[in-house]
Amino acid sequence: MRSRIRNEVRKGKSSIKDFFIRIKTRDFSGYKGIAIKNSTLQFVRNITTKVGGLIFTIMIARLLMPELYGLYGLINATLSLIGGFFTFSLAALLITYLSGNLESRPRKAKAYLNYIFKAKVILLFFSVFIIIFSARWLAGGYYQKPIYLGLLAGSLYYLIVNISNFIIPIFTSNNDFKIPFYQEIILQILKLTLVPIFLVFFIKRLGSPDKILFFMFLVLAVTFIIPGIYLFITYRKRSKLFKIKPEKLTRSEIKAFWLLVLPIAFMNLSGIFFGYIDSIMLGHYLPAVQIGFYSAALVLVTSVIALVSFSSSALLPIFSRLKGKKLDRGLKKAQKIMFLISCALFVITFFVAGIFILIIYGKEYHQSITYLRILSLLLIVTPIISLYETYFISQKNIKVVAKILILSTILNVLLNYVLINFGLKLGHNFAVIGAALATVFSRYFYFFGLWVSKKFHKA
Repeated sequence: MRSRIRNEVRKGKSSIKDFFIRIKTRDFSGYKGIAIKNSTLQFVRNITTKVGGLIFTIMIARLLMPELYGLYGLINATLSLIGGFFTFSLAALLITYLSGNLESRPRKAKAYLNYIFKAKVILLFFSVFIIIFSARWLAGGYYQKPIYLGLLAGSLYYLIVNISNFIIPIFTSNNDFKIPFYQEIILQILKLTLVPIFLVFFIKRLGSPDKILFFMFLVLAVTFIIPGIYLFITYRKRSKLFKIKPEKLTRSEIKAFWLLVLPIAFMNLSGIFFGYIDSIMLGHYLPAVQIGFYSAALVLVTSVIALVSFSSSALLPIFSRLKGKKLDRGLKKAQKIMFLISCALFVITFFVAGIFILIIYGKEYHQSITYLRILSLLLIVTPIISLYETYFISQKNIKVVAKILILSTILNVLLNYVLINFGLKLGHNFAVIGAALATVFSRYFYFFGLWVSKKFHKA
């Protein structure tokens, strides 16, 4: 057994060495070279997205201050929850259907592209209609906060973001990761310049929070329109799909498509509820300033988790070829490494939370320190959860993940309701603590469910 482990370690070290040699010499020949090139571009793009997003969040949090920042976060959570309810993950599934047919059956690939795009647009416009139709009730009835105009502009922003991002899978399915990378750079540059400039010059002139958020989301929409136009023009010039006449999809193909969509859709919907229900419920019970404090802490934790997840994605390819007991040993080894990294980050975040908040956000967000310490508990299990999710998905056992995620989401909703209402009796600060604890408890329940399922699952 030890000799097998040594052999796997040697293979892993050899793969890592080969990876860096190919990067240094720019040798991307063969399927392995293409995979290295694409994964590197995707990794850099992800880093650009996460780092740019974190810098953007810090900038607007400082410019908007806690109350306006809380309203901004509330609009984003509402858009994501309602929009995610109807749009599912059609753009992600597009990669599967294009990759499987692009070379051998290009006309069939174009047929799937057209069909999925039509479905996406119909669902998008329906979700935008729901947001616009319910905006007045959400702002004046449920939240009782000045976000009506912000929700209207946010619906346009949500529409543009989704249509723009739909084009990206067309490139990635054809092993072209450069264009999405360039698109992301353009997007981050625009976001980090146009939005802060707008806020600096107009936040005091507009005065009303509703007007500020309305124009802010319009500016955000513009930042996505420009890279979206770049993607479309490049698609017309470079993609052979643009000029191909599509075949007609059969009823059985359409049925098979929706049978694949539905289980993934339920899983994604549970994930969306899991991620935003705390903010949605806090928005009903508490003033915007408290939501701003909570959002500031949550963004920091999720940003650190995203960086740790990159480490797990770098470790997993070493074990991607393993099956059975070898796969289990590889998963255990990756889990041990991730656990050590996660625990170290938790300890650092917990004990220097005050310094983090004051340096990054400023003294106005000092109340976020307590919330950050509680939410830092997520750092221990969330990266390991991503390992278990990858394990089950690689074994084509999505149902296990979906069932546990749905149960965890139900628990999250119930705990948020109970703990927020209990906390309200003691004060607003305790209500936010209740939401933070609900998020942590339900996430640990999700981790425990995956861990138990793994014990009874054989690779």
